[in-house]
Amino acid sequence: MFNMHMKSVIFCFLWYGSIFYGFFLLYCPLMPLALLNPPLFHKLTDFIFASWETYSSALIEIICDVRFIIEGDFVRLQEHSLIVMNHRTRVDWLFFWALLQHRGVPLATRCKFVLKSLVKHIPALGWVMQMSRFLYIKRSWNEDQILLEGLLHLLSRDNNNMQVLLFPEGTDLTLNNIKKSEAFAQRNGLSSYRHVLHPRTTGFVFLVQKMRELGMLDAVYDVTIGYPDKIPQSEADCLRGNMPKFVHFLVKRYDQDAVPVKEEGLSQWCKDLWTKKENTLDKFYLTGRFDGLGTEISTKEHRAEPILNHFYISFLFWTSFVTLSLNLCLTLEFCRLWITSHTFFFICISFLTQGFEQLEVAYHYYQLKLKQS
Repeated sequence: MFNMHMKSVIFCFLWYGSIFYGFFLLYCPLMPLALLNPPLFHKLTDFIFASWETYSSALIEIICDVRFIIEGDFVRLQEHSLIVMNHRTRVDWLFFWALLQHRGVPLATRCKFVLKSLVKHIPALGWVMQMSRFLYIKRSWNEDQILLEGLLHLLSRDNNNMQVLLFPEGTDLTLNNIKKSEAFAQRNGLSSYRHVLHPRTTGFVFLVQKMRELGMLDAVYDVTIGYPDKIPQSEADCLRGNMPKFVHFLVKRYDQDAVPVKEEGLSQWCKDLWTKKENTLDKFYLTGRFDGLGTEISTKEHRAEPILNHFYISFLFWTSFVTLSLNLCLTLEFCRLWITSHTFFFICISFLTQGFEQLEVAYHYYQLKLKQS
């Protein structure tokens, strides 16, 4: 137990350290390009973030010894797609990056998450995601649809394939949230769920329709995540060493032609996905596998995905980067001033504006007006 706790402390230090120094020493120097050459700015920030995603997955598998068992379809990263996933814990997204590494074809990724606006205020992490054009929402649909539409227009300008990850449940599976979902089900005559929450379909419908309108939707992926042993419900669990031995994924790809067009049909289609997901997870927690075959099969009998070779390269590079960056900050006053000044700048950006990504959207619309005039 002590050994696992120490591994988790090392994991958290390297994981957050790579974000912290990556933001200040790799992202911040690129900021002028957001004005001078936005397409190049997007390519470089996407490249850095994709490289870091590999490191995040490498830390999970090399340091924490978590193994992934993935069934179903490959995620075709050369196409535009919307990915929907159940939100079992607050850290599902941490393991989702490993799914893209193991099941993504090709390996490079441009996946943007739909996140609560509070995340954008997390030092370094939230700021990196702002500069990487993640989609932040406020839970006020009148505002959110404007924010989402503007950012999708910005992302469509690059003409690069990308994925959007949405958690339709809106929050993770806790006892309190289960009670709220159950109350909602009773008021609306819906079935009771144990393993998922009833999805909120407004955002899903909007994203499908808007991505279609912009020519950004080739497929919808339904991803189901399951934890057969330990369940890290929050970031604190990861720090305490409560990491699972195995994480299971089931991936189902739907071509965009198989997805309804109209609002009512899309809403029902999403609800039907979640009914299937509830039944799938019910079998999963009985059998220990997603295909539902056999009874009480140990996860040790499943063939886990091997650690990818490029994980070791990423591990060496980013760990060396964190070590070197820490040394620079301890020895160079300029480095400390750089971090302090940019910290102040991004606190102002996060609290006084809609965020760096929305400033980019405003600049994008300004450029379009100049071209039209």
